Amino acid sequence: MTDREIRNPQNELRSATYLDMYFDERGKDITAADLMIDALVRLDISSFDELVKLSGKLDSIAAVKPYRRMDMQHVNLDLRNKLSIKSNGPDAMVTTYLFAGLHSVTKENMSGEIKEKGGVGIFKDCLYKDASPEFCLSISHAFTEALADLVNPDYESYWTHHQSSGDPFCRFVFKRKSEPISVLEDLGETIAIVPKFDLPKENIQALSIMTGAVFLNENTRGFVDLHGSEKTVEVLGLNAERIGKRIGEKLVKGNPPLSRDADSIGRLIHSLEKSLAQRDAFDIISKDECTCEVTDCTQQQFVPEQCKQLESLFNGIVHGINPAYEFAYDRMMSKGDATCHWVVKKKAEPSNQKPKEEALSHDPFKRLTNRFVDGEITEEEYEKKLAILKKHVK
Repeated sequence: MTDREIRNPQNELRSATYLDMYFDERGKDITAADLMIDALVRLDISSFDELVKLSGKLDSIAAVKPYRRMDMQHVNLDLRNKLSIKSNGPDAMVTTYLFAGLHSVTKENMSGEIKEKGGVGIFKDCLYKDASPEFCLSISHAFTEALADLVNPDYESYWTHHQSSGDPFCRFVFKRKSEPISVLEDLGETIAIVPKFDLPKENIQALSIMTGAVFLNENTRGFVDLHGSEKTVEVLGLNAERIGKRIGEKLVKGNPPLSRDADSIGRLIHSLEKSLAQRDAFDIISKDECTCEVTDCTQQQFVPEQCKQLESLFNGIVHGINPAYEFAYDRMMSKGDATCHWVVKKKAEPSNQKPKEEALSHDPFKRLTNRFVDGEITEEEYEKKLAILKKHVK
């Protein structure tokens, strides 16, 4: 095998598959896409952490594993078709996984080699490097295991290094099952180098968003299986709104002249949603209200509890920019509606014009939740107070 035998698949995007809507970048905003990637990475890491808090590490990994493997089989098959990879050796596995890795690592921070006894790849400075070791284990191991099963069952995958565990890089290996475990650190002489991928930034952003959305859906499905829909929406909704509020506040702080009316806020949310490969119709109703009807979206095939998290995320962003406004869906395709429909509008003034604290005095649970979302109390304080309320308030 020579260097020329490993083909560079850049820009070879072919038949219509699951990935195509993400790779269609018309009308998308690069800055908004970067913001959406950052939000999804935070949601991916923190939603899994929330599951671990309630269920422990082993049960959490077990809950998401079947969904990870199922999704990875589909994504791996799509990538192999798009990259026109026909071989079934370690070159095919390493090339496919390195290409998939563009969702979290730049081409400069990845490398791959085909050696005498297998293939090896290295990632540095991954977007998920600050995640827990369990999160990385649940994703990377599931992906490479599924890839080996798909391409050649005679091979198996191992991870020898993880940045999330304190290593300076992540390193994976594909080897024949018949090879001893000792070859993981010495696969023999290098036969070929996997070439770098040179995709446009828009395509790499699309891959990052697709992968982040898939990870979140897997976390959410595992959460629902263990704790039910209502608990999932409650816990992960608060988590998403907290993340969104921080993003909104950061936007205001970094852009003091930022307009904070419904028109500007709505256009921002619309740009973020367009990065999710939506087809829609956006409309300004008045200076205090805008709406959007979505006719096609990659998220519609995910569980509705994921869309509720996105609703909470966007509402948090809106609140962080201007607490006088709110975001909400009144229709969702993931719940069975024909279209999705959302609105950004000014909050209704309380009819009695009383201060917020007095107006909510009849609902201690709502007051406590608002204090947590607004950052007035820590998560530990919130959980303790919530337990007391549930015990004494009927």
